[in-house]
Amino acid sequence: MKLHLTALFKNKRLASPVSMKITRAATHDLTAVKNDLLNLNHSELFADRAYCDQFTKQKLAKKNSNLHTPIKLSRSKKTLSYDEKVYSKSVSSIRQSIEILFNWLIESSGIQTASKVRSTKGLLVHVFGRFSACLFKYMFFF
Repeated sequence: MKLHLTALFKNKRLASPVSMKITRAATHDLTAVKNDLLNLNHSELFADRAYCDQFTKQKLAKKNSNLHTPIKLSRSKKTLSYDEKVYSKSVSSIRQSIEILFNWLIESSGIQTASKVRSTKGLLVHVFGRFSACLFKYMFFF
């Protein structure tokens, strides 16, 4: 099972969770959230390399939104130019607050510790219960 989280960037603060989705572990990240991304208008989106897709970028551009991901190396392209390195580093630095939010959720909730869960329903109760408790805590401390 995989947790997909959309969060709002806050400079020098913990990002704010906006939406969450749970999918099977085998589901690709882009497949899981593509429809959600395509519903966003006038947005600057920062994501990891898994979301790098020309079709999605073009669709978002029509809605005045931009998808920023670190630049991938390919078989034909072995190194990045200086500008590409700077761009990738700036995207990664913005994404850092979201990664910190993920880490905070994992550490403070114990969401990944579900060894006593025996059913799908139990797993969903575990995940959403722990996530809800974290959101409650988030409201008062951040």
